[in-house]
Amino acid sequence: MIVKWGRIMEKVKAIQERYFGKHLDLRMRLFNVLAVGGIFISLIMAVSTFFTGAGIMHFFLNILIALVSFGLLYLCKKTQNYQLSYLATVVCVFMILFPAVFFNSNGYLSGMPTFFVFAVTISVFMLRERTALAVTVLELAIYVGLCFYAYYNPESVRPFTSEAAMLRDIVVSFVVVSISLGIIMYYHFRMNYEQQRELEKAREEAVALSKVKSTFLTNISHEIRTPINVVLGMNEMILRESTSDQILRYAANIQTAGKTLLSLINNILDIAKIESGKFELVYENYKTADLIFDLVVIGRESAAKQGLVFQTQVDRSLPSVLHGDAFHIKRVVVNFLSNAVKYTNEGFVTLGFSWRQEGAHTWLSISVKDTGIGIDPNDLERLFQSFTRGELPSHRVIEGSGLGLAIARELTDLMGGKIHVESKVGYGSTFTLEVPQAVVDPTPIGRWESKQVAVTAERTSFIAPAARILLVDDNQENLEVMKTLLKESLSQIDTALSGRECLALAERHRYDLILMDYMMPDLDGLETLKLLRQRGVETPVIAVTANILPGTKETLMEAGFAAFLTKPVLWNHLEQVLLELLPAELIQLKHKETPVNEEIAAELHQKLLPFGLSVTEGLKYVNGDLGQYKAISGIFREHSDESRKEIADMLETEDFAGLTYAVHSLKSKALAVGALELSKQAAAMEEHLRRGDTLYVKVAMPFLMFTWDRVVAGLKEVESCPES
Repeated sequence: MIVKWGRIMEKVKAIQERYFGKHLDLRMRLFNVLAVGGIFISLIMAVSTFFTGAGIMHFFLNILIALVSFGLLYLCKKTQNYQLSYLATVVCVFMILFPAVFFNSNGYLSGMPTFFVFAVTISVFMLRERTALAVTVLELAIYVGLCFYAYYNPESVRPFTSEAAMLRDIVVSFVVVSISLGIIMYYHFRMNYEQQRELEKAREEAVALSKVKSTFLTNISHEIRTPINVVLGMNEMILRESTSDQILRYAANIQTAGKTLLSLINNILDIAKIESGKFELVYENYKTADLIFDLVVIGRESAAKQGLVFQTQVDRSLPSVLHGDAFHIKRVVVNFLSNAVKYTNEGFVTLGFSWRQEGAHTWLSISVKDTGIGIDPNDLERLFQSFTRGELPSHRVIEGSGLGLAIARELTDLMGGKIHVESKVGYGSTFTLEVPQAVVDPTPIGRWESKQVAVTAERTSFIAPAARILLVDDNQENLEVMKTLLKESLSQIDTALSGRECLALAERHRYDLILMDYMMPDLDGLETLKLLRQRGVETPVIAVTANILPGTKETLMEAGFAAFLTKPVLWNHLEQVLLELLPAELIQLKHKETPVNEEIAAELHQKLLPFGLSVTEGLKYVNGDLGQYKAISGIFREHSDESRKEIADMLETEDFAGLTYAVHSLKSKALAVGALELSKQAAAMEEHLRRGDTLYVKVAMPFLMFTWDRVVAGLKEVESCPES
């Protein structure tokens, strides 16, 4: 007996899994519940006929409904199409059999109107959008029409034998429909709740997997970059020192492959940052002419290497100064330029700049047009997917990861912009970036070509001879650079080489402003600020740091710093902060012209390029003032021997904590004089020091010293350069 009961239960469970298992769609399970419910409801109503006196025809019609419901259950199982099965239910049961039962059971003076409500309600649950609306409207029209027809044609309706029989039918119908609707709705909400829980669980698992993937990509990318940087560094030494043409050819191939691999790793890191939501945009004011010039230099050099003609088309009505993320705009367009050059064998590449006003928004438009191999229309949809490239046979010989355009699209979306692509196979492509920017200075740029190398301009400056400013930095050279930048303001400048020295000076003197380095040994900027406030010093403090990692600015501002400046400090940024934070009564505005001879600056720029120095870059930090650039270059050169010895001693004694601060400082100081390569090497070394990778530091240090020597040699040429 127990064995038989067990077998019965197994069969019941098998049927339950077949018709109500979670492998089925939610609405299909709901239809099966409805069909099974219809079978049992019809059987109950058939049995009730013997108590209500509804007649033998009413009995057979309910049996027929039960059989039709079973057939529809089988149809749904066979076709796996609940929508079709339900429409068959509507036609066969709700529109044919229900009206038949209606006329055979006292019409509207019976329990059938309750079943009409049941039919309409279930149709809303089972069907979707327009189909649900159309079916429910049709059902309502039929049921209302039946009631009116029965009212005006009473002979068409078979009446009950007594009022008691009518009452019994109404009560039984009401109870059966109420229970049925309750059960169906209970199952619907239960299944929906279970499905939502499963979806939420799946979402949480997907988020967790995404985090694991991003962490893995970040970690493995960093680990791969370490040996690549060592390889490229040592290979650079081979390129500089080898006299064998064959070895130089080998080394050149290694350099090309290494840079390609490094670019791929950097792209993977960016994808991981974007997906994890840690990618941050940096909005600031920038000169349109600077943006154009930077992209023209990159495009011209890339095109020249491939023997292509490079052209520019610039709308001279472009506003002079815009507000936006110029760095990432350049990054997107550089990707367009890189692809244009890669996929163009002959002809030209055209870089275009224009703008348009659309309501309250100003849209900057930058296009890159080429005469290359073009893109198949079928590939356009997949073009911006990660690791995807065109499928033309000619594409396969061209290096690339397929990540560049994916990152470009992500960056564009983050900036609220759009990318448009027009292409025809064999005729070339045009990639256009449109990004919303804020206009800071609407003055047209005019002839942008004449505004490069040294940014000579008439500008409003200021003097504040009564202002007292305290500079705090653990590096003497950084203090001298800041004093040079502030020289024009005629302010009274004091300096402190540590947080403790800052505290002592701030207690003895009243300062109008304090500029403080964030990363200092012993007491860092945050700790020093906290102690200043505890001791009642309320002077505004500006954080100055080379640490531009995401979240740094927010951390410092929340801690109570009045403003945030990144190293190397741009004069116009410093000037803006001083004007905002110094007491207004101490400031005297003045009109100033920066007297820079562009020919001298351009000549010096070309002269220093072989030494790893970019005068163009260096002049940006002093607003194009060649005199200030010479002063800062002199400070850098004068302190180089002392700084180099300090770093060498730290390396020898394995004082890696002190070495981290030293190369961190070198990173920004090198950038201030335009020593881009030296700054990058110092940044890479700092990164490895923070990860405890001392082997890299020991191997790469000679290469850094070599680059440093070359920079110092180049800066000697600056001293003899006339300022105007």
